Amino acid sequence: MMDRLNIISWNVRGLGGKHYLKIRSVFRRQLRKSVIGRIDVLLIQEHHLNEQRIQKYGNLLPGQWRQFWVPATGDNNRKAGLCIAINDIWCSAFLHYGVLTCGRGQYVILQIGLKKWGLLNIYAPNHTKDRTILWKSLMAQLPVVDHWALAGDFNMLEDGCDRLGGTSQTISGLELYEWERLIFSLGLLDLWHVSSFEGYKIP
Repeated sequence: MMDRLNIISWNVRGLGGKHYLKIRSVFRRQLRKSVIGRIDVLLIQEHHLNEQRIQKYGNLLPGQWRQFWVPATGDNNRKAGLCIAINDIWCSAFLHYGVLTCGRGQYVILQIGLKKWGLLNIYAPNHTKDRTILWKSLMAQLPVVDHWALAGDFNMLEDGCDRLGGTSQTISGLELYEWERLIFSLGLLDLWHVSSFEGYKIP
């Protein structure tokens, strides 16, 4: 078994029509020329697809992948929607899959060596009150594993220096409290500060 998981997280902001063809071509190039050599897990947010359109556009990835799609459940059944895709080489490690908080979160659990790894993909709401509920709910619902990895679209910032675009509002108050409780309870480290997004070596 490999000792490294290469994880890519991407908010595609819609995945239909010509946009689907464009994104599919990007993935084909990435899979051929990836600087990390291999994509093991792909986390998608905000694909905007309902169940019928997932049947049409759900074959985004070339090759053999185990894919878990959550239909869009946001405003007007348009926004939101998640997907976790696992490269076939890791499928023998798959243990469990779950959906949380009305489709705002999804996770898979992999058995890697003697350890159970949970990979959590989220698409957080835009409003502080709703995000606060999400952080609290995730901590209450997630199963216990040895290690967690969390990625997705958080729609918030811990610190202004994290910003490359989007919202400039940092969290505070009760939301910050619930967010930090979640981070500490899952034992998470921010790879933006301690490593890189090219891959994380499994301890």
